Amino acid sequence: MLCYSTALSNALIPPSNLEARPISSTQIRLNWRDNSANEAGFRVARSLDGSHFSLIASTGANATSYTDSGLTAARKYWYRIRAFNSIAVSQWTAVVSATTLSNNPTPTATPTKKIIHWQAFSNSGSVSSVVTNHTYIDTLPFDGIVVKFPDYQNCLGPNYSGTYARLYNQLSPMRNLLSQVKHNYVVVLIGNSGMVDPFDDWTAERQRWVNLAMACRDAGLEGIFFDDEEYRVRMWQYPNDCKYAASKTVTQYREQWRLRGTRVMQDVLAQWPNAKILVTIDPYRSSSDRGNPSWLGGFFAMGMFAAAPGHMINGGERYQLRTTSDFANWLNFMTNTLTQPPSSPPLIPQTLISTWKAQINQSFGIYDQDRVGTPAMTYSVLRQTIVNAMPYVDEFVWNYSENLDWLTPGAGSEGNWQNAVWNARSQLGMPPP
Repeated sequence: MLCYSTALSNALIPPSNLEARPISSTQIRLNWRDNSANEAGFRVARSLDGSHFSLIASTGANATSYTDSGLTAARKYWYRIRAFNSIAVSQWTAVVSATTLSNNPTPTATPTKKIIHWQAFSNSGSVSSVVTNHTYIDTLPFDGIVVKFPDYQNCLGPNYSGTYARLYNQLSPMRNLLSQVKHNYVVVLIGNSGMVDPFDDWTAERQRWVNLAMACRDAGLEGIFFDDEEYRVRMWQYPNDCKYAASKTVTQYREQWRLRGTRVMQDVLAQWPNAKILVTIDPYRSSSDRGNPSWLGGFFAMGMFAAAPGHMINGGERYQLRTTSDFANWLNFMTNTLTQPPSSPPLIPQTLISTWKAQINQSFGIYDQDRVGTPAMTYSVLRQTIVNAMPYVDEFVWNYSENLDWLTPGAGSEGNWQNAVWNARSQLGMPPP
């Protein structure tokens, strides 16, 4: 019989929202919500196999975090906690897990990794402007740029009827235009047009993707930046944005969007075998951990991955990240935490998890005017952030800019900002573009 001091009591409310996150190769940080007003503290239990737990620590009252130290690198640990006082203990929380980071030395950038520049909210990123300034753009410290064209905001929308010829006419000036900055992408937005509901006929929608793929291929481009953020048109949230929500469950919508993503990627690669599609808001947005599993865009992206691992690039639009630990932790989250319950399944099917871990293609966006992360972005912070991010991407980091013009001679990026990127390349051992 348990003594009174450890009796289970419903009067002692258990903590909730327990999270475990690796912060180094030897430490995992636990965070939770304190729901009780009468606890003396919290007891932390750890397991090496997910089944057998041992008490490792007790905190004081009102604590909401604990750092477990002295762990083994690259090992998975399971945790649960409960509240206690002098006469009772609460129920245990649900079990959570995390894997410590590898203690391998931080890899350096290889010569094959790249820096891509995306100039948004400015005409300087348009095909016509790039044509005008192509000689100057070839002197910049980027391996490629992201260009926009007249129909980039509606070419995948339900009402678009443009042909391959129309799209190629808009993109063809890019063919063989740049001699140094050669790894170029095109951006398409669906946030102002949407796409067809996944349960409707997708014959025309798939043809829109095919037309775009063929036009990009023939214009000599390397891939597509698929901006899946919602702006004026909403399409991803179940049930509000779903045409057949009255008769279709969220599970059915998830799987139908996954199917559409798979078919689209298959269609694109049938015409353009080397194509890469970067999804700006990568699949985490549909996770239970840091997103919303009723937001369906992640299932569309995961369908793309299932069709051709490596060809779907996680955009990593996490502009607040700065340090090597920030980027390492996010990559660990995407590679490991995202594959575990409650996020996966459903987000990543069990049969796809090993492939995801082995062939994830992660990128990171760096916003040159970000004020959310710490420290606020300056040209010197930009240089160090590029250096910190590069070891944790598979192909490239992308420099995102809205109001600072990088692509026009005499514009604001000349001098310190451009030098910051050149210096990052030099520090990373990257050759000139």
